[in-house]
Amino acid sequence: MKTSRMMALSAILCASAAMPAAAANWDHVGSIDIGRHHEHGASSFDLGGPISALQLRAEGTDINCDSVEATFDNGNTRQIFSGRLREGRSKNVDLPGSRRHISHLNFNCDTRGHDTGKIEILADVGRYKEDWKHGANWQSTWAHVFNWGSNEIND
Repeated sequence: MKTSRMMALSAILCASAAMPAAAANWDHVGSIDIGRHHEHGASSFDLGGPISALQLRAEGTDINCDSVEATFDNGNTRQIFSGRLREGRSKNVDLPGSRRHISHLNFNCDTRGHDTGKIEILADVGRYKEDWKHGANWQSTWAHVFNWGSNEIND
């Protein structure tokens, strides 16, 4: 009896931990090329609006990040990730607050080898589509990234 309760509790905990990841709708918003031994220094990536969640994924090789910092629209900067990104595996990044308007990300990462790699940046834009569409860089950048079309057809 005690074993079945423990198994049931374990199943509930595993299911609840998986729920937020399953609920996200990931949009590929861009990528950053990473060279070995900080060849290119820190790399910056601009975002176009608020997001619900953020994921990073290494492609080409494992990538080690001394820091990934987010600068928010209010000017505050915060380190949101440090550590190793394994090739082909997505890493959910823990972000503060409920409305996360990140203006840009700064990557201080390298491959520590002879390979070059890429960090794919994925975001759950979902409920903030209108904020992105009304952003200053919508026409010049983001309209070409997202296939959202008109409100009548693609939303």
